[in-house]
Amino acid sequence: MPTSFAAAVDRRCPEIEHASDACAILCGIPEEQLVLHRHRFRPDDARACARCSELAAAAPTVPSSQERLHDEVLTSAPGPLRTRLLDALRNGAAITMWVRGPADKLAFYVRLDRITDGAAAVKALLATRDRLGLARVA
Repeated sequence: MPTSFAAAVDRRCPEIEHASDACAILCGIPEEQLVLHRHRFRPDDARACARCSELAAAAPTVPSSQERLHDEVLTSAPGPLRTRLLDALRNGAAITMWVRGPADKLAFYVRLDRITDGAAAVKALLATRDRLGLARVA
């Protein structure tokens, strides 16, 4: 998926939006001249800075959440559930929740009554303080 940037305008010329990442404006306008907006920069918008649009299009892509979770699931033990999950992620299944932290704190989010395979192992893991990730895929 394409890298996304925050929208910003130059105080001296507010009718043009620029692309901003965490460090700078892509086209080089000094930060002190900018006002950041609470929406994403849209390179195809009529107000978009042409140079920022060009640089945003050339920015490296970032993996989607489905791609990142897919890569993590690949490291798990093979089995039918893993295969189904990988297939779902490859087909764009929605990730409705993905949190990380100590297992005993994540237990709040687990629906043990809905786990059909390996519920005992999951319950034992949730009793530890090991750090883990918990994802819910629709």
